[in-house]
Amino acid sequence: MAARSLMRKLHQEGEITLPAARRPATNAQRGREAPPLPAVGLPLACSLRELRPIRLELILPQGPHRDLFFGYLAHFHYLGWRGPTGQNVAYLAWSATGQALAALVFDAAAWKIAARDQFIGWDAGRRAAHLAKVVNNSRFLILPWVKVPHLASHLLALATGRLRQEWLQKYGQAVELVETFVEQDRFAGTCYRAANWIHPQRECSVESPVARFAPQAIQAQRQSALSGSRHWR
Repeated sequence: MAARSLMRKLHQEGEITLPAARRPATNAQRGREAPPLPAVGLPLACSLRELRPIRLELILPQGPHRDLFFGYLAHFHYLGWRGPTGQNVAYLAWSATGQALAALVFDAAAWKIAARDQFIGWDAGRRAAHLAKVVNNSRFLILPWVKVPHLASHLLALATGRLRQEWLQKYGQAVELVETFVEQDRFAGTCYRAANWIHPQRECSVESPVARFAPQAIQAQRQSALSGSRHWR
């Protein structure tokens, strides 16, 4: 879903040309009206220490801040947001004093990504058997009025620290790997590198003209569980 959203965005901006759709979209969220624009917060510029302890609120279908979360992503994330599709876990980050800081979404991984597949070293059979153990960070938004050094990498560490258990509780499947796409013309991916995510295109012979891809192991020894042979470097 993240790759599809990115390609649609590039098509809208004239960067690429996509062929016409062969059939109408069946996603019920596609025609959903965008949520109201949330109130813009006051500028927040401080040290990370002043915000701690940061709390991650798990966003639930009937949760108290579901609409606020949807509104933030719909209006402030460059890809927009029409609501979740398929398996997902989402968080809204709050400061110790109750200020909303960021929104994160993790959902099911793309079926076939050359950089990831070469990095893990699995064949088609093992990918089919173990892809459900890979999760994609499809949305990560620091609210635009929040300017706090090191906040993004701190939130990634907090979220991946909780994700494995909450995905297991929700779907009965342990997560072994988290991935994301970074649009190179727009972002440098600094916060992912600061949070110790790995850039597999630097380790594998794969190039991408649209985006680069960076996975992180939740537990380092688990690459061998996915590939059946390799070990984390």
